[in-house]
Formats: sequence, C-alpha cells, structure tokens
Amino acid sequence: MENVVLNNGVLSVTISTYGAEVVSAIRNGKEMVWQGSEKFWTGHSPLLFPVCGAFRDFKYEYKGNTYEIPPHGFTRKSNFEITSKSENSVTMTLIQSAENKAVYPFEYDFVVTYSIKENQLTSVVEVKNNQSEPMYFSFGSHESFNLEGALEEYSVELENEEVFLSPKIVGRLLTYENIDFGSGKVIKLEKQLFKYDTFMLRDISSRKLFLRHGDKIIAQFDYDASNLLIWQPVGAPFICIEPWFRAPDYIDTCHDITKKPKMIKVDGQKSFTSTRTVTYF
Repeated sequence: MENVVLNNGVLSVTISTYGAEVVSAIRNGKEMVWQGSEKFWTGHSPLLFPVCGAFRDFKYEYKGNTYEIPPHGFTRKSNFEITSKSENSVTMTLIQSAENKAVYPFEYDFVVTYSIKENQLTSVVEVKNNQSEPMYFSFGSHESFNLEGALEEYSVELENEEVFLSPKIVGRLLTYENIDFGSGKVIKLEKQLFKYDTFMLRDISSRKLFLRHGDKIIAQFDYDASNLLIWQPVGAPFICIEPWFRAPDYIDTCHDITKKPKMIKVDGQKSFTSTRTVTYF
C-alpha cells in the first residue's frame, strides 16, 4: 500500500493505492475527510464496484453460473497500481486478482484519475470492457465529510426541487415501503433521516449539491449519477454523501445480472466514464 499526495498550496489530497481511496483532503489547515475509526466506520471515501449496496442473497447469476459477491463489491478492498502521476494528478489502475475474478468473471480495466485545481478535487473513473460480449455492473462513490457541531446544524441543498421519498431498507435490500420526508431543494440533516439506515433519493434530476453548516457552504459536490444517498452511523461526527448509478436490489429482485433493473451495460470494447468534483471551502 502506498499513499500519493497531491498538493497545490491550496488543497492537499492523499490517495491510497488500497482501493484508490481518498483518505485525506486538507483545506485551510482543516481535514475535510473522515479519518476512520473502529467505533463508527473505518472507511474514508471508497469507490463502489461492481455493486452498490447489495444483490439479493449477496449473489448473482451469469451464464448459468452463480457468483457470491459482498456488499459494495470488491474495489474498495483491492490494490491499485500507479500508472501515471504529475504534480497535480494521479492515475491508478485496479490490479486484477484471482479473488476478484472468482466473483466477477468479466474482462475489463478499472482506471481512476484524481486531479486537483485550486480548491477542487476531481475524480474520473473509466471502466473499459475488454471482451466482445456486454458486461454488467454498477458504480458509485461514498464520499465522507467531517462535521463540526451537531448534525442538525447542517443541511444539503440540491440543485433542483426534488421529492424526498426514501425507501425503507431491510437487510441491505430495498422494500416497497417508502418514507415521505416531503419535497424541496433543502434536506435538513437530522437523525430521523437514518431511521432505516440510509436516506436515499432515486432517479433525481439534480447533479449538484451544497453541504452547508448553517449559512456557510462547506463543500460543493458535482456528480453524474441519478441516485443520491446520505448516511451516518448513529452519533458519528461525519456524514457520507453517495452518488450511485444504481440502488441496491429489492427484496424480490431476480438473480440474473443481465436482467437486474438499471444495471450499467457496456457493450464489447466500449467504455463507461463517471466524473465527479468536490469543491472544498
């Protein structure tokens, strides 16, 4: 495992080759990323691939074979190699392993590039399908933000008006029961949001949000996924804001990965790209 530091004098970002995960982002001498603890959560800002959340029974079927795969997939616990680096950017490529191949038999490259410019951190993930047949997956991120003060002092302001209808999650799977938190552009952060583990908005139009502490903007987050999750372990001094391209399975979703709703499908020799930018204030 190796850490790479990108520092332009305004923003200092540290990325680990384990999971290609951002483990630190320091702005104005302040750490913006959760540093991990056994008490709450040991992660920082993992990349989720090829599963966001969980498949039903933690498995899927493909071409007559059954594969078991853990929640959030394996990228976050895999080693990456540094394939290029400059003063303000680094590119890391997933090292294919027998363990990963055993649970996900597709031929692909997973490459992530991080770059900083002034107070912005941009990540670009590219998944290239190296086989002739389609591949199926989901992708999401799990960015964490440290909080100073009570959770109720914070809010998330979305780009557009949205309906705040969050599904009840049981055993990591979606149920058909939804919790109605109203609608609008501002999500007031409160413990009630996390009564069923995670606050989740699906198929929203917003592609930008602001994390606010009172009237002060802490961060701006630009993303390209249509599902947005907000998560906090009980009592933790941080929150995670997570743009996902797919929600977890429902309690009755089929096991066939080619028939699971809203999977990303990439045809042979084609690529999928996802870009997101966090601006720290």
